[in-house]
Amino acid sequence: MAVVATLALFVRVPSYVHELFDPDEAAIASQAITIREGGILYVDAIDRKPPLPPFLYELSFRLTGSTDLRPMHLLAATGLAGAGIVLGLDARRRHGARAGWWAALLAVAGAVAFFPVDAQAANYAHLALFPGAAAVVWARRGTVAASAAAGMALGVAILCRQSWLAGVIPGLVAAWWPSVPGATGAERADRRSSALSAGAFGAATAATVAAAGLIVPFSDFWSWTFSGTGGYVLSEVEVGPTLGRFAATVGLFVAFHVTLVAAAMASGWARWQDRSGWRDDLDLWLWLGAGCAAVVAGFRFFGHYWLQVIPPAVVLAAPVVAGLDVRRRAWALAGTVAPGALAVMFAFTPATFRDLPDPDPVATFVRANTDPGDAVLIWGNFPEVHWTADRPPGGALVHSDFVTGRSGGRDAGAETIDEATPGALDALLRAARRNPPRLVLDTSVAGLRDYDAYPLRNFPRMHRFVIEHYELTTQIAGIDVWTRIPGSGLEGEAEEAG
Repeated sequence: MAVVATLALFVRVPSYVHELFDPDEAAIASQAITIREGGILYVDAIDRKPPLPPFLYELSFRLTGSTDLRPMHLLAATGLAGAGIVLGLDARRRHGARAGWWAALLAVAGAVAFFPVDAQAANYAHLALFPGAAAVVWARRGTVAASAAAGMALGVAILCRQSWLAGVIPGLVAAWWPSVPGATGAERADRRSSALSAGAFGAATAATVAAAGLIVPFSDFWSWTFSGTGGYVLSEVEVGPTLGRFAATVGLFVAFHVTLVAAAMASGWARWQDRSGWRDDLDLWLWLGAGCAAVVAGFRFFGHYWLQVIPPAVVLAAPVVAGLDVRRRAWALAGTVAPGALAVMFAFTPATFRDLPDPDPVATFVRANTDPGDAVLIWGNFPEVHWTADRPPGGALVHSDFVTGRSGGRDAGAETIDEATPGALDALLRAARRNPPRLVLDTSVAGLRDYDAYPLRNFPRMHRFVIEHYELTTQIAGIDVWTRIPGSGLEGEAEEAG
């Protein structure tokens, strides 16, 4: 356990010296800042994501007295260590010490074998990795207590990244037909015990997810995280470019995880050849299928989506690699260590692979012209300003993509407006009147992140709100800065809304 933990902490070293890898981190930080200032998640800060990461960020900000992201990177590294230990101990219990070491190595190396933006961040997928891995292995234990623990772990994973909701069916199957080393057929066929285990798993999962209602308005949480995300997941795509992106993401994953993929495929071939024990690992293939579905959902194919695939793939692959002869194990080791080592080296210069826009000039102006706690509304997608300036988002939405329909992995343009989140503009304007932003930053004039396709004037209600209550005062780094006009009537609207 000490060795695995040390390895996990070591491969995340680049994240201890560099703060922002992924814009998602800035979006989470902007929500955390709102919570710290007394705001309510899904009311005063809204994203289409689960609530646990923003609260973890807020706790980190409160404990450190800063908005430094590196403590969260350390937490993500600790979660990686936990995933490696849980998977390693399970493989050791079932297949011996060698398989245990391989499971831990495949998990730790596999989780960082991506481009820096996907490997070293502390976003939703990274924070869900440990509880997700625990759910995969605990659900197979065959006891009511283990099944309940697995359900709680899955619930936590869902509260970190909602795509883990697809794990409910594999978890129920695992609890109903547990894979218990040495168990007899009669023991596995104990239907009463199986029903209790499956019931404990389902109830624990539901209760853990429902517990979100203790810290956020449950209806808003459910709407923004689940029921209102259908357009995001099922939006129309162009077949040609989508297939190209899909081929690219699969190719990159296979190239950087060649041992894991080859061993998992060998496990599948062996099961196909001998189907007599199909119940033994049915749950793992369902977990794997759920992870692949999470990669495909929405057809955006970001690298960190593959993290949900790693735990079940590791459980399938570890005994296969452990059973190889010495020469083939050496090749397997090279295919695991070399990509992971290269990825760690790449992560020391993340801008080489993805150069994020610099928020410092705008954030410096915002800090100088607002007070702590003042909201700043950004028309566009630039949450890095909220994080760098340490100011909460005005209008509640962490970015305007909910209003414009723009999203990563899609071509920008007026045609995406039909895919805007229903009610998003109403939520933005309602929040802006309740807590009037001191500044409005219009990034569309700078063409930042394709927002030149969404000029403010093309959204009449939003444009009217800005020109009635704000005046254009300056331009910073190509971004128009609008300052609230005293006596424009917005303060009265805020008092009425309050």
